[in-house]
Amino acid sequence: MMGLAAYRSASQFYLDRFQSLVTKMKAVVSADGTNSLLSQSLVVMGSGMSDGSSHSHAQLPVVLAGQAAGKLQTGRAITQNASIANLWLSVARVSGLTNLNSWGYSTGLLEGMG
Repeated sequence: MMGLAAYRSASQFYLDRFQSLVTKMKAVVSADGTNSLLSQSLVVMGSGMSDGSSHSHAQLPVVLAGQAAGKLQTGRAITQNASIANLWLSVARVSGLTNLNSWGYSTGLLEGMG
């Protein structure tokens, strides 16, 4: 069984990798110098559990990086009491799957997305 210190260490390792990826994507600029690879992309990092000790899957922590080619506003924190399926539906819609109306047990799009 993994202790809390080991869990924190593993979580920090993956957060550091995510930060490194996002930083590198931001540094790759288009030939005309107007956009970064990150601004044209959407990178998602999350967890399948919000509380590993209780195996809770309520209020899952998820980070979205990038603007999805200008389709998303950045620099904000959103807290919504919504299904993770709503997030995946919203990501699919932002990614161009505009005819997709549901994802698993989704009940709609997240506010400010899609």
